[in-house]
Amino acid sequence: MHYNSEDFIVEMVADIYEDHCIGEYGFDPIQLCKDMGHLVMPYDSFMVDAEQDRLYLLEKQDKDGFSWYNPKTNKCEIYYNNNRKPWLRHKFTIL
Repeated sequence: MHYNSEDFIVEMVADIYEDHCIGEYGFDPIQLCKDMGHLVMPYDSFMVDAEQDRLYLLEKQDKDGFSWYNPKTNKCEIYYNNNRKPWLRHKFTIL
């Protein structure tokens, strides 16, 4: 099975639902990601020396959010723009 195949993705999502006892829609995506060992942080927590530098860095990445694997911590870090509306957009971006 290929990692980018539809069947693989469906199986992975089903495993996540089963492993974390998700039985209905409306679960907290931030808590789920934290439970899976990922760091989830709003853009406001992304620290750089100057606000202008922070905004440039984040706009360069993505207006909604981005993630990356931090080799120093061996964790996936997920950053999302907590100033974007509507909140449902945050949930989609985080997941």
